Amino acid sequence: MVDQLSRREREIIRRIAGPETATDLAADFEVSVPTMKWHLRNIYRKLGVSTRAEAVSEALVRQLVDPPAPFTPDADKGPGSASSAEGDRTIGAC
Repeated sequence: MVDQLSRREREIIRRIAGPETATDLAADFEVSVPTMKWHLRNIYRKLGVSTRAEAVSEALVRQLVDPPAPFTPDADKGPGSASSAEGDRTIGAC
């Protein structure tokens, strides 16, 4: 049976899908870089993986983290923004 992730490891696994380096994560969690790398190695060992991508995938499968929100390109457009319909007019024009 795989060891349970600690509270801190669960906090870290929620963040490792992003572009942050171990140095970035260490600064955010206010720990040293070697300590962050120790946490990452423990997470990988407990999940039975060897890379960040595998850890994120396994965490999703085990429902340790929520899946990312679906991409919606117009989600950040607020009132007064150009509508996507304007761009659609030029796409089909030939």
